[in-house]
Amino acid sequence: KPSLVIMAAESAQQGQQQGAEIDEQFQKQIQQIFQVYDKKSSGIISSEDLCDAIRSCGIRCTDDQLNTLKSECDLEHKGQLSYKLFLQYVSRAHSIEIRDSQISAAFEMFIDENGFIKIDKFKHALMTLGHKLTKDELNTILKDAGFYSK
Repeated sequence: KPSLVIMAAESAQQGQQQGAEIDEQFQKQIQQIFQVYDKKSSGIISSEDLCDAIRSCGIRCTDDQLNTLKSECDLEHKGQLSYKLFLQYVSRAHSIEIRDSQISAAFEMFIDENGFIKIDKFKHALMTLGHKLTKDELNTILKDAGFYSK
């Protein structure tokens, strides 16, 4: 990634300053997102909006992970989040989010010796593992991804 190359070329002090700026920019983004979901401008958002707000921050979590955070919020905070609490939930979501390396590793079992996905094996897994897809759902996904299912 270019940002890593740039940071490696900079001195330690410049790298720290750049990291602080990124953190500050991310915090501003989170604050703006909180304000969008704070519909009454009361300084509180509902747990009903927590999952969408976290996703709006660019954090990729599974539905189960987000629902666990929402349930905890409902239980511990009666479904109401101040900005400070929202920051804590965003931080937790960020620590458990799905990383590109995890996504890549999940596809490793479907890749053939030429680096291509073995579509038959992939289709079988989508129809039999985890959240099982119907044949129609699978065909829709493959069509949307640019494949034409047999």
